[in-house]
Amino acid sequence: MNTQAVIAAEFGKGRMIAFGFHPEARKATQPLVKQAVLATAPENRDRPAKKPP
Repeated sequence: MNTQAVIAAEFGKGRMIAFGFHPEARKATQPLVKQAVLATAPENRDRPAKKPP
């Protein structure tokens, strides 16, 4: 408890996203995996990271 669920940061020349849980384990959170992959893709590096709603 009292830990971050998702952390996004710049790392070297790219971005990283770390989950403190398994988003692939539940159908409701599986879209987070796709969003994380797209957010860290090279073609999206120059765009600012989206803040969660």
